Amino acid sequence: MKAWQDAVLTRMFYLAYETEGRLLEGTPVMIAATAGNVPDAYRPGGRNMFTMEALLAPLRATAHRCGLDWAQPFILYRADKLSDETLEEAGQRYAAQLGTWIARTSHAEARTASRHLAPVQG
Repeated sequence: MKAWQDAVLTRMFYLAYETEGRLLEGTPVMIAATAGNVPDAYRPGGRNMFTMEALLAPLRATAHRCGLDWAQPFILYRADKLSDETLEEAGQRYAAQLGTWIARTSHAEARTASRHLAPVQG
């Protein structure tokens, strides 16, 4: 992911902002991640010492810098230890969260896209 960020975002936001980078501004982004431990491990003093929010902070900072609309991430804990049934339920929760996110963001994304149809003045 870091190589993609360096290759794509550096070009779009530092080298070709007017023709590429500004086209992404306002685009919604939602992270989906798996974690190998229990939720309680992701806290100050927990086994992993940091909250998931803290661990995702660099991605959120990148999204902010690029003008992306950050949404609440979908996190699945103990992903490698879950039963097939629990994984299926998690998949359904993810699909529901994703559907809600798409419905919520589709109007905002349409407004953002229309902003970029006109050439930049100045």
